Amino acid sequence: MDQTFEAEESRTVDAADYAHLSMKNTNGNIVIEGCEGATLTLHAVKKVKARSEEEAREALNAIRVVVSEEKPALRIVTDASELKPRREYSVNYQVRVPKKMAVSVETANGNVTTSDIDAETAARTHNGNVRVSRIEGKTSARTTNGNAHVEDVAGPADGHTANGNVELTHIAGPASGAATNGSVRVSMSKWEPGYEARLHSVNGNVELRTPEDISAQIT
Repeated sequence: MDQTFEAEESRTVDAADYAHLSMKNTNGNIVIEGCEGATLTLHAVKKVKARSEEEAREALNAIRVVVSEEKPALRIVTDASELKPRREYSVNYQVRVPKKMAVSVETANGNVTTSDIDAETAARTHNGNVRVSRIEGKTSARTTNGNAHVEDVAGPADGHTANGNVELTHIAGPASGAATNGSVRVSMSKWEPGYEARLHSVNGNVELRTPEDISAQIT
């Protein structure tokens, strides 16, 4: 019977000269947190299912966390191309980045969480939930099967899902939210001239909350 084995891996990168982090995973969760300073710290937990420790060790070594330091973008990718035979595996990431670094992050099967970023932020998964909070800049949270939650954003905010709910709260900027099978709820903390809220659901409710003193046209 297969058992679950795991191995941990940590790295530190001087990110002072990088403006953007691009990260791509396949199976596993990603948590990204902005922090003061110019250092990126990465902690990864690799997991595989195998019949023995020896088999698991070979499989874990075949799963590579690749960090590409080509300026101006820093790229982190999970590479499991050498994992043979193919087996069930995952890599869970916890990453701390400089607050001013823009972030683009994606996984296929897992949850994505990003917070405390003072730059453009895009988070995406296909099977899982996305949660983005405390962002100063353009923000996007997208999933196919799961919920998209965006909170405390100063800038344009977008949330999208096919099967799940979209919730945007405390948004100070233009907002857009769309769900195919689920509800869309948006709460605006600030409304300036020129702001728009574009909300759409096929099978679900749409709810918009705004400051009480706004002047707006609703279509």
